[in-house]
Amino acid sequence: MIIVGNSNVSSFRRIGVRLNDNGQQVPTHWVGALMVEHFFGHPAGAKVLELLGAHQGVKVLSLGTHDVYAVCTALGKGDVTPLLQRMVDQFDQFLAIAAADGKLVWMVVPQPLELVDFEHLQPSDVLHISMKVNNLLASRCREYGVAVIDPFGELTGKRPEDFDSYLQRDKVHLNALGAAAYAEALAEISGTDVQLVVGEQSFEPKNELESFVALLLSDLGVPEQAGGNSSLPELGAAIVDKVHERLAARGLDCPIAGDTELVASGLLDSLDLGEIYTFAVELLDMDIDFDVDLKALSSV
Repeated sequence: MIIVGNSNVSSFRRIGVRLNDNGQQVPTHWVGALMVEHFFGHPAGAKVLELLGAHQGVKVLSLGTHDVYAVCTALGKGDVTPLLQRMVDQFDQFLAIAAADGKLVWMVVPQPLELVDFEHLQPSDVLHISMKVNNLLASRCREYGVAVIDPFGELTGKRPEDFDSYLQRDKVHLNALGAAAYAEALAEISGTDVQLVVGEQSFEPKNELESFVALLLSDLGVPEQAGGNSSLPELGAAIVDKVHERLAARGLDCPIAGDTELVASGLLDSLDLGEIYTFAVELLDMDIDFDVDLKALSSV
């Protein structure tokens, strides 16, 4: 089994999902703010296709959150019908490849309704749009024989307060209880004996910035409390300040959010990413074996 996709996979990476038959931890791969369109010419999508293609077992994909945000943004500019049709067409093309062996599973997660502010939309509107997008993608999954994990039912068309006990303090990512609900649904759908292993967690993100830094430092192989000296929020603030500094050097005063496309948009190039990585290493005063393609992550 493998779990791959947007930042929701962090819940399983930090908590630990194992297969009972061999006791090995299921590999999880975070590839940034993944969207359907990224499967066509984007490094994040290429990485997902590579990972799924190389794996022989059950393949769990976390996708959809940022597609919902794209539709919300487009609504402020006019008709979204062409965008939705293109999304469906591209998802069909992806499924024709990734679901060919019948082992792909799509994981639907609660949509954060207030993480991104839309002047023309209320949180209830974002909820309605998320249900529409999720239903569209689910219908295509059924067409291609792809199982859908939706443990909360109705493709998570519920209010945020319904998920309070299932989410971390950031109100975005699943906590141990939420991950357990998905692990149970995954076991039922896949026919695999899945066990959720909850280890000691010294830190739980309380906002999107801390969530991002937790993921970044995890990929860097850095403990959540580096050397007992720097807290995760402090590290996060320093790294984000460094990104702002690089952009300011180009005369760009751009606000950076968790889903800002830094590479694909041209905001940062390879030299920028290299300097930011070097800065992080010096900040932590640690020797880090780094084998992650930052350009494949693409976004904060």
